[in-house]
Amino acid sequence: MSKTLWTLWLAGTALFVWMVREIGWGEVMGLVQTAGFWIGFFALFYALAQSCFVEAWRLTIQNPTPIPFRWLFRVYLAGDALNILIPSGNLAGEPVKVRLLTQRFPQSHATASVTINKFSELVAMTLFIAAGVGIGILYLTLPGTFQIASLITLLGLGGLLVAVFLRQKKGFYAPLAAFAQKLGIGRKSLEKRLPRIREIDHAIGNFYQNHPLKFLGSLLFNFLGWMGGAVEVYWILRLLDLPASWSHALAIEALSLISYSLLFFLPARIGGGDGSRVLIFIALGFSSATGLAFSIIRRLREMIWIGLGLLSLLTQHLRPTRALPQPARPQ
Repeated sequence: MSKTLWTLWLAGTALFVWMVREIGWGEVMGLVQTAGFWIGFFALFYALAQSCFVEAWRLTIQNPTPIPFRWLFRVYLAGDALNILIPSGNLAGEPVKVRLLTQRFPQSHATASVTINKFSELVAMTLFIAAGVGIGILYLTLPGTFQIASLITLLGLGGLLVAVFLRQKKGFYAPLAAFAQKLGIGRKSLEKRLPRIREIDHAIGNFYQNHPLKFLGSLLFNFLGWMGGAVEVYWILRLLDLPASWSHALAIEALSLISYSLLFFLPARIGGGDGSRVLIFIALGFSSATGLAFSIIRRLREMIWIGLGLLSLLTQHLRPTRALPQPARPQ
């Protein structure tokens, strides 16, 4: 781990420890203990949300041979664990997914599916955030600063997604490679890889042109995956004996996703993610202790899935990779 990552990790950890001391460890842990064995249930329940994300991804894979869902689930977990741990805007695990997918089918199709699904995942997340923030504004006493910040974030995400979608249909990676060459970045290497890069763009464009219903299905399953987080929030709120509603659960999950998106530079969003949840709870009229207890319960569930993802990554990399023939290059 680089010095920058270590610094960010230590800073986030220090912030977390400071919050615990300020709020009161005894009160926070008393609330966490009310969850008890339910934390294991949350981890088990979240398998449904993860399954939705995996099914969303499976729908974007252009391959005549059926992909075993269990195998794809393990690949997803491996990439997702790295997305959480490594500050990269949830992109660090995507190359790993591509690498593992090439055990089953060509790299161009693997890269295309990962690219399309990441876009589908972000669109679904933006729609979920819009719904959660809208409910928070209409039915809850969401402070004006939260409303303004949320709306600005949504406008930014929406504009970015429209631009990416238009770029994908015309060619996504080849223009990026050409731009990098103009800057003198990896000119010779990119020149050799340009035919393969064009194959990836062709596969992406082919999917949007020939499989619009599959893309809509991917959007639906990704949205259901994000909804799984809101269901988990609702159950945790009930366990903490809070006068919470589904409106609270949706708003909390939507605002948490915004904060997590903005705090992409922190490893596992340590400290910053927990602090943002405390602020969200205070803004909605709950105590800081319940906010931090909620965050810790979520962290414990998250750690279980990260562990499973790292284990999956280890076992996948220990297996030999089978070389597969590449598809004919488009003329």
